[in-house]
Amino acid sequence: MRKYVWWALLGMLILGLGAAAAAVGDEDYDQRHLSVINTYGATPFVYGGYSYVPLKSAADFLGATLLWDRVQSRATFVYRNRELVLVVGSNTAYFGGRAVALPVPPVLVGQQVLAPVIILDRYFEVPVRWQPNDNRVLILGPPGWGYYEVRTYYGPPPWAPAWGSRRQAYGYPYPQPVYVPMPFVYSGVTYVPLRGVTDVIGASLLWDRPRNRATFSYNGREVGLVIGNRTVSYGPQVIVLSAAPMVLQDTVFVPVDLFQYNLAVPIERAQGAIRIKGPNGWREMGIALNPPAPLGPGPEGERVKSNFGLSSPKSGGWFSEKDTGK
Repeated sequence: MRKYVWWALLGMLILGLGAAAAAVGDEDYDQRHLSVINTYGATPFVYGGYSYVPLKSAADFLGATLLWDRVQSRATFVYRNRELVLVVGSNTAYFGGRAVALPVPPVLVGQQVLAPVIILDRYFEVPVRWQPNDNRVLILGPPGWGYYEVRTYYGPPPWAPAWGSRRQAYGYPYPQPVYVPMPFVYSGVTYVPLRGVTDVIGASLLWDRPRNRATFSYNGREVGLVIGNRTVSYGPQVIVLSAAPMVLQDTVFVPVDLFQYNLAVPIERAQGAIRIKGPNGWREMGIALNPPAPLGPGPEGERVKSNFGLSSPKSGGWFSEKDTGK
């Protein structure tokens, strides 16, 4: 009799352990008990296949320590006696003092640093889940499961005026027109979209919107420019451009001589187009006949007027989805 009781107890114990393992392994969370993680005004997003979350928000939710060095654009994330040092715009991080490669670099959006959520799982063993139907990223912390609602970007990256904001132009005689920045000539100066050229030459571009400042690295040196200012820093050198950079249609435009003459980027001019050479070969950009928006004088040089209309396809870079293939 005792033998049967013992086997029965053993079977119940095995079944209980199996059920518990299944529950833990499945990370079964109750949808009703998910808490919204405070983002402090930042917008988590998906770009290039990676989910970005604000570091300060994640640190507070997990009870981690976050240190921010504004001068060096460096964030130090400490959790579970582990330390990860991140640098905005760099794919190289330091985990426990050892250099590690990130799939994508952290970025600065507004005043907050956002990083790929995968770093929490990879370096701190924080359970992370993705709910595609609800566009949610779930994180397990001391309070339980919390989630971010993320926004997916397919066009311009959210941290810089890059390829311009995709805008629907209702009432325009072209089907679903979108804005695609193009080089243009104004007052004898040829302007090129900064993001377009940095993408071709393989440079990482960062945009500081509050300061109207753009920075990117090329040939091991950092290039820094400010909208409306002809002076550009290139490592220890100072470059004076033929004209000041400007922002039109949410896109930074700079004189082409910055790349062609000052940075020695191979650029060829053809009739109605510019060809730029990067690591992946040549890329051609058509030149628009006019700027993408009317220009007017301002305190920082040439600036876009506050109220401007949409430009036509031949004079400013408005194209339909069919024309751009996007």
